[in-house]
Amino acid sequence: MLPNAAEWQRASSVGKNYIRLIAEHSIGFLVILLIPTIHFGLVQRLWVIKSPVDREKCTCDCWDTVFKGSYEGTKENYKPGYKHIYINVTVNTFLIWAISLLVLIWTYQIVRHVTRLIFNGNLRIPMIIVVCGAIYPHYYSWWNFCNYLNDDFYEQWNHQMFFSLTELAGTLMALYMSDLRSECQPRLLTGMISIAMAHIFISASDQFLVNLFIGAEQFKRSRDIGFLVGDILTVLLSLVELFRYSKRKGLTMMGAVGKKHMCTGLAVTSMLVIVAMHI
Repeated sequence: MLPNAAEWQRASSVGKNYIRLIAEHSIGFLVILLIPTIHFGLVQRLWVIKSPVDREKCTCDCWDTVFKGSYEGTKENYKPGYKHIYINVTVNTFLIWAISLLVLIWTYQIVRHVTRLIFNGNLRIPMIIVVCGAIYPHYYSWWNFCNYLNDDFYEQWNHQMFFSLTELAGTLMALYMSDLRSECQPRLLTGMISIAMAHIFISASDQFLVNLFIGAEQFKRSRDIGFLVGDILTVLLSLVELFRYSKRKGLTMMGAVGKKHMCTGLAVTSMLVIVAMHI
């Protein structure tokens, strides 16, 4: 007996759900796989040309070999040969692993969430562009924290933490409003603009103009442009959403934002700039 129309429809719906689920997981996996692959495998190799390592003669005197147990490092004056990864069992290694794990899980879940919004037709394009514009700053933050811990270099730790946390706050607001079922709220849009403007002011007063116009290394110039593009996108697209919100409500943009939110936004920008200059 052939299935009736209702059974075919139910089977088709189940099949589509499985396809969507597989797509969500696959895209999430590909994103966290490809970003560091492109960074190390392509970008870093183009920026800095180095001689290849001689694997036959390479030795490492600063590997504790705890990771290898009794297989290596038990003999006196032992010098391990080439390894693709040397893992020292230290607190900093644990912290690097913890931070990396947090970033990987967070990225994976965000990609799944965005993929689901796309499949369901609930994606707000301007806000997801803002989220995409923050990929580089977040990746840069992760890589810096790993390097600081790996090198025992903490001079820039607080400065980087400031930018990482404020960038994260703006991204979370944009991610929340990337769902069409969530209304773009003026207070959140104002908050995003305030954070982005603070980043722009801080960068302009720091090294950005020098790096951009006075012959800095290509890496530094590209890095600062990457930061600036994300902040400019945040400001412009937040203003676009504010304009749309005001049109829907029959208000002017100033009326939609309100004096309270505007004053709060200016205060937040000023406060962030002051804090950044004193850390």
